[in-house]
Amino acid sequence: MFQHTIKYVYRGLVLYLFASFIFVYSCKNADSSKPEIVNSPEQMDKKVSSIIAATVTNLINYQFILSDTTVLNQSAFVEYVYSQKNNEPLWSSRENWKALGDSLFHFIHQAKRWGLFPDNYHLKNLDTLQILFMNDSLAKADRRDARLWANADMLMTDAFVQIVQDIKLGRLQNDSIMKRSDSVLSKEFVLQKINSALESQSLFHVFASLEPKHKKYHDLKRGIQKFLDSATFKNYTHVPVLDKNSTTFKKIVQQRLFEDSLISFNSPIADSTQIADAIKKFQKNQKLTADGKAGQETIRRLNASDEEKFYRIAITLDRYKMLPEKM
Repeated sequence: MFQHTIKYVYRGLVLYLFASFIFVYSCKNADSSKPEIVNSPEQMDKKVSSIIAATVTNLINYQFILSDTTVLNQSAFVEYVYSQKNNEPLWSSRENWKALGDSLFHFIHQAKRWGLFPDNYHLKNLDTLQILFMNDSLAKADRRDARLWANADMLMTDAFVQIVQDIKLGRLQNDSIMKRSDSVLSKEFVLQKINSALESQSLFHVFASLEPKHKKYHDLKRGIQKFLDSATFKNYTHVPVLDKNSTTFKKIVQQRLFEDSLISFNSPIADSTQIADAIKKFQKNQKLTADGKAGQETIRRLNASDEEKFYRIAITLDRYKMLPEKM
């Protein structure tokens, strides 16, 4: 039940489909995403600005071409921010990332240190763009493509807005028990945070100012790095509670043990002695009684992956974000 709740609350939030619009992102294929090559770095910012202006207009008018796509989680905020900043690129200039753009890119990669999920902030798309720019070190193709830089800038702005919301309010639905008065962010508040980051050239202080003041929140957050240093984020087979004598159960347990290199093969099905020996190895590693039986606690430990542990940490941090600042 808890695992199902975690998947519903967080893995579904990667898309935020209930509040998102489709944003066209294509490096090479869609007509609206044909390269816009400039002749010199001096021309880049002006061209990027014009592309951003046209794109945010489409965000307002819902004019989308569904091709290679991604989702802007906070399109209304993105449109507002650029309208207030004259559609100028915020994170890049003249075919290079600004220092603050580099900082945001690094923050997204390290988002788990804050109990956040990098994939929620366009990590894969931004990594793809970064590789395109780096591979064109002589600035003859992708690095000169204003459309790619415009897409990158808007994705970064969307990521920034989403990070602000996730740090300030968390990702859990508000309820009558854990209720805070400021459960919705205003556009003006988000713009203020972007302006603060741009003026101070510091993301850390802006993001830190959004965190709850509760001591237990910060105690838990400080422990995340130690956990991450030894964590292995690997998708393991979930072991359900089934008839332990069934062939299906034995196959699933064998697969799970194989994933931990505790048994050398996952097909054909191992005999009872081989499975029991592998279970004993797992139990010894977990400091459990090594009886070779897949009991309740052994199954629980088999299912307690580092990924699931991190989801639990993230949920707990978000619960503190739902509490009033003063109790």
